[in-house]
Amino acid sequence: MKKTTLLLLILLSVFFTNCTNHPLTEQQAYEAVEHYLEHNPVYESAGFIMGKMLLRKSKDQALIKTYLDLQQQGYMTISHQDNHKKRLATDTIWTANLTLTSKADPYVVKLRNDRFLIKTILYKVTKDSDLQIINKNKRTATISILLFKEKSPFYNFKLEKPSRDIYIEKKYKLRFNTQQTWEVIP
Repeated sequence: MKKTTLLLLILLSVFFTNCTNHPLTEQQAYEAVEHYLEHNPVYESAGFIMGKMLLRKSKDQALIKTYLDLQQQGYMTISHQDNHKKRLATDTIWTANLTLTSKADPYVVKLRNDRFLIKTILYKVTKDSDLQIINKNKRTATISILLFKEKSPFYNFKLEKPSRDIYIEKKYKLRFNTQQTWEVIP
């Protein structure tokens, strides 16, 4: 008698858990990916050195302009800015002490002494993002979504050649959790 009641309870619980049908909609997929990207952002990064810098005024003109633009936007401070010419040299030396401000903190990934790892490109989900849903079963699904590029103020420090793409395609696995919502599986 106990075996049949136990078997009946197991069969009923399996039947009710499998009969709940929660198909994944595009809106739910967007919300799950947005929530995941808030906590685990997708980005490209580059190395960045702070402290005393000695740059040649004509050769490193683009880099000096980038530093001055970042100072004007409030992401860094430049102290003790000096220009001097060495003896018999044709180029002027630009000397400055560079430090990041607190406004740049969201873009800093890693910090080690005077070396920083800075986010150069951030990838974001927009409502225009193309989304494809591949349902595997009632509890899991795989989606393919387009993440659009957003340049950070530190974009000019990117070492690789900039690509012409304005988006990347990313695949995520989702599962239906116990709170009756869809979530991205890391």
